[in-house]
Formats: sequence, C-alpha cells, structure tokens
Amino acid sequence: MQVYTLPDFLELNSQADLQLFDYVAPGESEKNMVNLTMNTCSFLLEGVKEVITGNKTVSINHKDFLMMKSGHLLMTERFAHPCKYRSLLLFFSDKAVMDI
Repeated sequence: MQVYTLPDFLELNSQADLQLFDYVAPGESEKNMVNLTMNTCSFLLEGVKEVITGNKTVSINHKDFLMMKSGHLLMTERFAHPCKYRSLLLFFSDKAVMDI
C-alpha cells in the first residue's frame, strides 16, 4: 500500500513554515495511508472526509474543518454531488505556532 507524505506529495515548498494548498481530489479514496510531516487544517469545501488516528475516527463534511497534528493516519475522501471533493489545506509547523 502506498503512503502519501504531505505536504511533500503536493510538491509544495518543504522549507516554508506555513503553506496553503487548494486540493481537488482526482477520485474518491478509501483509507489511504497518510504521513503528515506538518500540522494541518483541512477546510472542507465539497465532499466528505474521514480520518482515522489510533482508535479514533472523525468524519467531516463541507460545513466543517479539521485540525490534524503531524503523524500517521488513514484518510478517506468521498465525493459530494456533483461528484467533487475539494479542500483548502493549511500546513503549518510547530515553529510557526511558537512564533505567533
């Protein structure tokens, strides 16, 4: 099974402490293994996201956002009508939080 390392997989500047990415999924996914190398806020604009960390599952829709700390997790992305998934991802380092 492939592990997606984010934000590296999205080809963003890995040196920046704060990064914003408008993500549109090419298709639905089911329990993808994800390694977040930065903390992440996911502002869901269309679709449904499910995140599994340890023994906890969180599900959000387009009215919600989710904050995730760096680390390993399983992620499912499902389309909303009309067949689209879009999320605004804000990646931030621990340093960025400490500098505020």
